[in-house]
Amino acid sequence: MPTYQGQTDQILKIKLPSAILNARWGANEVANGGTIMLEFITQWVADGSEIQVTVKDFEGGTVEKDKI
Repeated sequence: MPTYQGQTDQILKIKLPSAILNARWGANEVANGGTIMLEFITQWVADGSEIQVTVKDFEGGTVEKDKI
């Protein structure tokens, strides 16, 4: 974890490195063209912030890309 130091009589502004810690599917399978829930556990991400998600196939090609 990074260490931050500053003067005690001044405001110290820092930017914390946000990250997605874990992501999981809401179901094991879905019909073609259907929708599925995704659940994310994040670190230092504000409520209401957008997360960009890219779903790829086994060959690495993009199946879907969206901001949540």
